[in-house]
Amino acid sequence: MTIAWRFAIAAALLLPLSVVAWAQDELLKDVRSLPPHLHSVHSGGYWEHGNQDGFYRIVVMAGGFEHVIARLYVQWVSTDQGTRDYKIIRTVNVTEFNGGGASVIQPALRFTPGAKNLQVALAVTWRDGKTEKRALTVMPDGRYTLK
Repeated sequence: MTIAWRFAIAAALLLPLSVVAWAQDELLKDVRSLPPHLHSVHSGGYWEHGNQDGFYRIVVMAGGFEHVIARLYVQWVSTDQGTRDYKIIRTVNVTEFNGGGASVIQPALRFTPGAKNLQVALAVTWRDGKTEKRALTVMPDGRYTLK
């Protein structure tokens, strides 16, 4: 076997390792760029509306010094078929919680096979120390209901 062939075989064997290392570096760069006030992200479910489809994402942001204030957002995420990258289609501010009164918001996603709506159980602690449980239903068309 010639040196050229040995080099070609070694390069072919090492190429997948370099692709994995590059992907890990890109993900690490993404994680490092996340804002410090990002408290939690929960992704899942499936939505389809018009000619788009994807998954839901529930985002909790929290910040403050003496009084922590939590905010809740819902996102509809799709895969761009041309670039194969994720694309945020819509972001909705859940105004019932984002007026500054909630100090902790803990979402728990509930999945039902075949369901188009996402069910989210919420435990919300208000600044006065009271805790309540709520149910958020997220729909494919960009709407939500809260009970």
